[in-house]
Amino acid sequence: MTMHWETLPSGEFLERAQWRPLGDHRYSALRVRLLFVRSNGKVSRLGPVVEEHDVEPGDTITLRRKRERIVTRTESISEAIRVASRSRFLDSLSAKIAAELGAKGLGFSGKLQTETLTRSEYELTSEVEKTLTSTASHSIEETEGREHELVLDGLAGGRRQAQLRRRYWPRHWDVYAHSYDYLELSYRRGWFWRQVRETMKRIDGQRLGWPLIALTFYEPQPDVVVRYEPVANELESPEAFEVRALTKPMPAASPPRQDSLEVAAQVAFPVSPAEKAVATDREQRRRAAAIGFASGPRRRGRVGSRKTDGTAPARSARRPARHRKTVKRSARRRAPARKRARQARRGP
Repeated sequence: MTMHWETLPSGEFLERAQWRPLGDHRYSALRVRLLFVRSNGKVSRLGPVVEEHDVEPGDTITLRRKRERIVTRTESISEAIRVASRSRFLDSLSAKIAAELGAKGLGFSGKLQTETLTRSEYELTSEVEKTLTSTASHSIEETEGREHELVLDGLAGGRRQAQLRRRYWPRHWDVYAHSYDYLELSYRRGWFWRQVRETMKRIDGQRLGWPLIALTFYEPQPDVVVRYEPVANELESPEAFEVRALTKPMPAASPPRQDSLEVAAQVAFPVSPAEKAVATDREQRRRAAAIGFASGPRRRGRVGSRKTDGTAPARSARRPARHRKTVKRSARRRAPARKRARQARRGP
């Protein structure tokens, strides 16, 4: 048994558009942790017939088959569960948390004692089943240049039929909504960060333990096996999914450590010059990526300096003469009186 963690939604809340507006300059962010408990079944099943061959008594047939590679579409399965979770309970959970916190004062930090959603509101069986109806659990691809041999033997006493089948092992996924983080704040231009923090209401690591869905699919083995007799409990649809309600309680598990939502808020709602610089840089990279430019690391340094490959332009080309005189006059006004007198004697 292995445990796998995913975060819903997948964004990091580093952009203000990822925060939910509540009105009156107030915003909220909800981050839910999904726990995937994966286990392997102990009993394999044989699938439909791939090839059939009639073997005469005393004959020996040697078959050469290309080796095949199995691709299990685990990402498609995870994406189906994420989409169903977002549409099923993410928005309603966020709305109910906001309603519960409406009675709390600014600066609240703690846990909610009331049940936020009922089982009928978060259970995902029908949504995931609809999504996976047109999705195959795996694909089979032939490899280049690699082959293996199969020998079919005929026994004395009559003809018999050799059937080539695949062996499938069951894979079980139990999915739970483990816990969530929630942050709500107000933000106005010109505020200091301490003013933003005073308006926060937060919930960190609130445990849910909701059983969302139990999913079973079958993973084929790359090599086929030979059978001469009928097969019991044949797997008729090896690419289909078995989706059912999950009744087992969530096992004990500790989620991986994540930065708090306040760290993301400092980027999404910049206050200090450093935070604004980070936010501006992210926005420039996002726009460059949107129009097709590469968004690699920015090069620092002046044009013509040792940190760049450019050539410094002529002095007259860098700044016009009028601009240089204006800069000199401004510097003189800001200089102390003794220094201004010395510069006046020296001349322009």
